[in-house]
Amino acid sequence: LHYGLYISLVGVFNMCWMVGVFYTASENPKVKDSYSKLSLANTSDNDARLFAPFFATYIIYGVSMFLIRREFAWYIAKRHDVLSKKATQNYSIYVSNIPTELRSVKALRNLFNELTNGGVAQVAFAYNIKELEDAVAKKELNEKLLNNALHVFDQTAKRPRHSLGWGKSKVDSIEYYEGLVREATSD
Repeated sequence: LHYGLYISLVGVFNMCWMVGVFYTASENPKVKDSYSKLSLANTSDNDARLFAPFFATYIIYGVSMFLIRREFAWYIAKRHDVLSKKATQNYSIYVSNIPTELRSVKALRNLFNELTNGGVAQVAFAYNIKELEDAVAKKELNEKLLNNALHVFDQTAKRPRHSLGWGKSKVDSIEYYEGLVREATSD
């Protein structure tokens, strides 16, 4: 969004100085209306003002490259922040259609150790995919709820509380969801 805004502002800047350049050109007899006097049509052949669009193009190109480089640096920094977190998805791989001869923890560990020069921390099989998907979805929901509770705490400086059911007492949301996430991670 900011990129488009900045490019538009550079376009407006280019338009302002180019109108001045074209308006100050010597009168072209072919130009009859006042709007055309503000454009490239007002220049005559072999006029140095014909280079104005060339320079305007390079100004937009230069600003574009500067902004893209800045956005790319921001993206790389954010990507490194995300990937450096100790989240399971940042250091796990999921493999499907494993050949029958490799369907043991030992065989698969040996294969991946050969491929990664001993960089395998753990090998595990998920035999019941539906159960695993449900557990992952539940963990992700609890992480979202924990992040929401932390956000509420950051904004209000009050620890959020919620009820665990009709007629039950309220519990601290941050502690509750931290416990659920910790329990799901240890499983």
